[in-house]
Amino acid sequence: MIKLRNLITLFTLLVGLFVYGQNDWKKQQLKENPKTVNHIHYTLVENLGVIQKKELIKGINFTFSTSGFILAQDNYGANAKPINQIKIIYDTLNNIEHKNISDAKGLLINRITYKYNQNHKPIYKSIYGSDGLLVGRLAYTYHKKKPLQLLQIVSFDKNGQEKEIQDYSYRRFKGLKKVKISHPKTKVVSNEKVYDKDENLIKNLSYDVMGTLISKEVYKYKDNQLVTSYYYENDELVLQKDFAYNNIGFLMQEKVQFIQLDKLDTISYTYDFDEKKNWIKKKKYINSIPMYMEERTITYY
Repeated sequence: MIKLRNLITLFTLLVGLFVYGQNDWKKQQLKENPKTVNHIHYTLVENLGVIQKKELIKGINFTFSTSGFILAQDNYGANAKPINQIKIIYDTLNNIEHKNISDAKGLLINRITYKYNQNHKPIYKSIYGSDGLLVGRLAYTYHKKKPLQLLQIVSFDKNGQEKEIQDYSYRRFKGLKKVKISHPKTKVVSNEKVYDKDENLIKNLSYDVMGTLISKEVYKYKDNQLVTSYYYENDELVLQKDFAYNNIGFLMQEKVQFIQLDKLDTISYTYDFDEKKNWIKKKKYINSIPMYMEERTITYY
């Protein structure tokens, strides 16, 4: 149980850094502000030419405010079995005050609280257990002359010991250039992400505890759309993916090459849309065989 709670806490920390904020519905590539979005993932089977649902894999329900902010997230596992719930409370400026993470029965697991500076940027994120005791904290540092520019995030355990440091560097005139994650004592970098001038991720580098590169992902873009990715292990190309889109930007095909196995899979997608031009069914085929489907039930304000 303790390990599970630690995993949930870590997941929540990562999600909190990158998912929640302004225009949450746009981050889900929706065309209009929704009230609720219910995602359900199924496996598929083809029976005498008819594609049928086979098994419910997982589900996620989102509830949005009229301003487009996520108010709640309910996570489900196989056969729609509840996993956890996240409730988010905002202040009058739409900054997150705190998040409550509860288990399947609604019992509190963690509460995460936020503190902001005069520029409405987070300076502390504190994680508390179900007993109200501090579990960990993240501290944010910003550029003195460019107060909106994040320079560093340091994570601490409940005893105030540094656990991890994230350093952010920028191009001279535009955008994020690099994010490095390192150990506070050894200074060894465990992960490094590199971005282009449009803040597209172009490299993702992972290192072992000695600082030796163990894997690398490289991404190529055209018109800010990902077109090719390469995955290397120990400097040897293992996997290449090529992506193709339709004229409105939806992913239609992936060609996945397993280099060492000399194997090529073609993954294709089909979509059904509602009257708001948001997709409500997305089917995934592997080598022309229907495998998975994601359904979205969307209600609007």
